Amino acid sequence: ENIAVLEYVKEWWPFRHHPNVLLLHYADVLDDVPGTLRKLANFIGLQGITEEAYREIEQRVSIEFMKKRSERYRCLCGRNLDLAILPAKNGVIRQGGVGSSSQLSEKHLQMFNEHMDRMFDGDEELKAWYKQRMK
Repeated sequence: ENIAVLEYVKEWWPFRHHPNVLLLHYADVLDDVPGTLRKLANFIGLQGITEEAYREIEQRVSIEFMKKRSERYRCLCGRNLDLAILPAKNGVIRQGGVGSSSQLSEKHLQMFNEHMDRMFDGDEELKAWYKQRMK
């Protein structure tokens, strides 16, 4: 029941409108990578990025690019980032999408939803924001 991303989102949710916080969901990034790159550059105050540079960045953040170099990546986890998940046979870069909840059995999906309800303490706006992006 330790789904770290839910805790992470819950902790940052109250700050989502703060001028120094940009809350992004992976599903939103996937829907519009070029727009997200520009939004991020604008948020951190980068100016003068050429269209050629944006295209290069977009190519380098693609799943295809990362899969070709998957041996370079390892996933750090744990409260202090002290645990490493080393690349598996196919690497730590998976399909590069969202919606893996559709692969859950009804029982496991129900368990996830119940856990999300507990984690989000009945915050319906947060729950709707998160669930909308799970598809």
